[in-house]
Amino acid sequence: MPNPRALIITPDRHECQSLIATTETLGFDSQTHDSIEDIRDQARLFKPDVLLVNCELIQSNLLDFVLRVTGKLTIHLGLISKNPQTKKLLATADSDYIHLLQTPLNFQELSVLLRQVIKSEKRSRRRKPKAQKFELLVGSSTPMQQVYTQIAKAAPTDATILICGESGTGKELVAKSIHNRSERSAKRFVAVNCGAIPDSLIESELFGCEKGAYTGADKTRKGVFEQAQNGTLFLDEITEMAIEAQIRLLRVLEERAVTRIGSDRTIKLNVRVIAATNRDPMQAIEEGQLREDLHYRLAVFPMNLPKLSDRGDDVLLLANHFLTDLNKSENQHKTLSTVGEQRILNYNWPGNVRQLRNMMVRSFILEENTIDMSVLVQLIDESNSETNPNIQPSNTVSNVHAVTQHIKDTHTEPQPKPESIIAQQDDIVIIKVGTTLEEADRQLILTTLKHCDNNRKLAAQKLGISVKTLYNRLQKYESI
Repeated sequence: MPNPRALIITPDRHECQSLIATTETLGFDSQTHDSIEDIRDQARLFKPDVLLVNCELIQSNLLDFVLRVTGKLTIHLGLISKNPQTKKLLATADSDYIHLLQTPLNFQELSVLLRQVIKSEKRSRRRKPKAQKFELLVGSSTPMQQVYTQIAKAAPTDATILICGESGTGKELVAKSIHNRSERSAKRFVAVNCGAIPDSLIESELFGCEKGAYTGADKTRKGVFEQAQNGTLFLDEITEMAIEAQIRLLRVLEERAVTRIGSDRTIKLNVRVIAATNRDPMQAIEEGQLREDLHYRLAVFPMNLPKLSDRGDDVLLLANHFLTDLNKSENQHKTLSTVGEQRILNYNWPGNVRQLRNMMVRSFILEENTIDMSVLVQLIDESNSETNPNIQPSNTVSNVHAVTQHIKDTHTEPQPKPESIIAQQDDIVIIKVGTTLEEADRQLILTTLKHCDNNRKLAAQKLGISVKTLYNRLQKYESI
């Protein structure tokens, strides 16, 4: 789910700064205004989950203002007032949404309100991310919005493009989207994986050959450059191409012409080239896998694709997108459960979108009407077994349930404070001097998990560790 949003409206600069600090500490995205003019438009555009308003700005009837603002927006409203009589005006207001905050501000009371907003079911329903599709790509996260902007700007040109990104991030889909938005869209899009062609055949594949040019050349054939004439050629995994072939490729790109093997006839080219690699180009140059001059010739317009783990709620948009396609093709009506969604959000997806798609297909085959993504539980357990042979892969579902239940019980039932802890509040833990590092780590992890409402992905981010590492630690604590 996206970060909650707070719209702060107050002319008091000190009060405004205090409210910003409080809301952003709790994970809110904040926007401020010093006037209530056009407040409905401001709220409609920003889509806040909570509206914090200084009542001194309201010159007309307060209750009328409250009903006018919340009538259609259905947001939480915190009213900051010095006048205790204001409570009378709020007597008929819906207490689920209207909260009165007195000044000077009681930040403990404000924190309670903001935490209620975060956990609100209405917020969950209202702010559920909506799927956005751009050409062949799905996602609405900020990193993907930046990719869409780059595609839109680069597509109409003939600039050579180098797309960098981990395996499975959708480099070929980006290349196809660029082609579809270009003036060459009516012509061919030809894709070739440079790493899948033997070194002995790479030049023939790229540039073509004449009959009899070498043993086995029983006929004249066009290379991919000729096949893509007037269209777009996508050279995937360019760093896997042999250096000798890179030298000739550079010459073709510079001369805009190709000569087939075994021929002395030059063929002029009108081809837009898009290359891609899953490696860091600078590192590939240092390791001798990519010629520096070829890199600069390809990277006229460089693009970097984000990892799936950096795309926030896009992972759910993509999961539901794949599920919709599977339902259509198989004439089914399967849905993702809340448990399945949480498992998808908590996993770090090292294989990116390709891995997510494969996992959705596997879950679709194995599970019935409601998909809980149990395959992820099995995947995590198998991964842990490989890294820690002492963990037995007996019943993976019950193992994870046991860990989750242990943490849940730890935070929902009164527990004696460990002797290692001197003081403990919602977001502060003071550890006694002499506590072992292992015990200090344990208390920090469990307290952070509690502070994050048992959201392992968020807790792992705050702790600076991977979800996998956090999961391993929790399993260890369960066995203690």
